[in-house]
Amino acid sequence: MKSNLSIKFCPYCGYKLVRKMLEGRERLYCSGCEKIYYENPTPVVAVIAIGDEGKILLIKRKIEPRKGEWALPSGFMELEESPVEAALRELAEETGLKGKSKRLIGVYPNNSEIHGYLVTIIYEVEILGGKLCAGDDAEEAEFFAVNQIPSLAFQSHQEALGVVLKIWRKEKMKEVNFFKVNELKAKEIMKGITMRSVANKNSMITFFEFTPNSIVPEHKHPHEQITVVTVGSLKMTIGGETKTLKVGEGVVIPPNIEHKVISSNQITKAFDAWYPLREDYL
Repeated sequence: MKSNLSIKFCPYCGYKLVRKMLEGRERLYCSGCEKIYYENPTPVVAVIAIGDEGKILLIKRKIEPRKGEWALPSGFMELEESPVEAALRELAEETGLKGKSKRLIGVYPNNSEIHGYLVTIIYEVEILGGKLCAGDDAEEAEFFAVNQIPSLAFQSHQEALGVVLKIWRKEKMKEVNFFKVNELKAKEIMKGITMRSVANKNSMITFFEFTPNSIVPEHKHPHEQITVVTVGSLKMTIGGETKTLKVGEGVVIPPNIEHKVISSNQITKAFDAWYPLREDYL
């Protein structure tokens, strides 16, 4: 193992240091003043930042070790700096982005061929702002989709990223909501027309059931709309043009286009997809 100490002579008495079995392990020792020099691991920090669409922030290393390989933004702690402060500083220096710590992911041992024995402290951070730009020891800085992440330069980075992705997937699964259409709450939005709705953060679907010959008067709205007929048929007049939609047929309606709907002489069902959310239908 490479020593973390580069000294060869005792700074107190000038004697040459030797390696000797002391306290159960080999240590640097001065036979002149009988002083033991303890070789302690050097603390390193790294950050895992998840951007839009769950993409992971990586940097391509500009210096050895592992020059030219992809890794997490990382670096050595400075004097009088906490691990979190060091992690956020390295994030800013290597990527141009500002962040705040979300949680400690883990502490990992690492034996570097250049720097000796290291202890890597890895945090997950939330990006608050800044402009993505490679800097300091980074040749490039880029967000990667999870299925496109390259092999990382250090095992500790790979292990910590696996932990974060497992947490992230678990949190995302909390947002998954299975449903049955007939169990969604129904409400009559106008005479003869019943609606059920289900929504995500930015999108929604409404399920309509029309009694025979029901009418939705001409109207318009600022929402994008996609309508598909599943039972019966709908006569739709859109922008002055009339067309009858049968089962399996649909229409894309841009925002603010006048349209009117008349259902067939039998029970008719259709669903609509909306963007953004129709607050009045929630």
